[in-house]
Amino acid sequence: PNTKVEVIKTMSGKHYATIGDQVLRMEVIKAHQEQSPELDNPVTVKKSKARIPAANHPWRGAIRKKYENGNKELAYAIMHG
Repeated sequence: PNTKVEVIKTMSGKHYATIGDQVLRMEVIKAHQEQSPELDNPVTVKKSKARIPAANHPWRGAIRKKYENGNKELAYAIMHG
């Protein structure tokens, strides 16, 4: 945090930085690109819709039996979406 850096611009347009006893050449880094030009176009992935099992599906039947005795409103909501 307390390191002193001196930036030097030469007459030829090059930049150097001095840190302590080191002299480092600075280069311009190209701006970030969202997609590399070397890659093909990205593949779009289709999102699948959530599938609700039919009312006569065994999974729904098991839940219905589980809640049938204790909570009739919840059993009705589960059976009828």
